[in-house]
Amino acid sequence: MKMAENPLKVKHKKDFSSHFILGAAVIFVAIFVIYPLLRIILLAFVPNGELVRFTNMTFGNFSKFITSSLYMRSLGNSLYISISVVFFTLLLGIPMGYFVARVSIPFKRLILSISILPIIMPAFVGAFSWVIVLGRQGVLRILI
Repeated sequence: MKMAENPLKVKHKKDFSSHFILGAAVIFVAIFVIYPLLRIILLAFVPNGELVRFTNMTFGNFSKFITSSLYMRSLGNSLYISISVVFFTLLLGIPMGYFVARVSIPFKRLILSISILPIIMPAFVGAFSWVIVLGRQGVLRILI
């Protein structure tokens, strides 16, 4: 005797939406991050104005960079600024992190809230800028 199929058992179709979202993200990163970086790296080894081929790759651009006083001064200024920013950030951040985590201080919640502002502000400012440009009373709408 053949057993009847359970009518309460529902056959589920496999959901491929997560695969599509992941695929779209990978394609986006490949087009807008990986391809430009690889192109810049390859162009760094090719003389100016020539096509990218393995036969004409050279370190000439790097020797020009190292021998130019303008580029070296620029590199020195960039290193100076970045090391200074790291030093002063650590000088401020380590004591603040210690006191907020280990010591019972007044206005602890306010300090925690203010410390998150640098993380939130770029997204907020960017979104607000788009609202100013494209909103109901936006600059672009008024001009058109």
